[in-house]
Amino acid sequence: ASIGVCLASVLPRGDGSFILRPDPTSLNPVTWIARKKARAILNMDSATFGRVLEACGDIIAHRRKSPKRIEVSLQGLNEFQRLIAEDPEFWDSRPFPGRKGRK
Repeated sequence: ASIGVCLASVLPRGDGSFILRPDPTSLNPVTWIARKKARAILNMDSATFGRVLEACGDIIAHRRKSPKRIEVSLQGLNEFQRLIAEDPEFWDSRPFPGRKGRK
């Protein structure tokens, strides 16, 4: 048996026929998690994680759910973990905020 993803909804028209309406959210689903949970996954404190989001915003998608709540893409977080595991010199090619004057 195969399990598929629902890419469309079937809507009745009322005359016995149906309309197939595509579901755009199912084509590229993003799982959003709380910033606190993302920090726990990476084992980082709040300040360090904020600098990582600033430096790697192109990899780790994030959005502001409310003025004080930030959500992070779980897929982006997994991609970030993969990149830093595969490339030991990852941070050498990327500016990291707060590193000025330190070696």
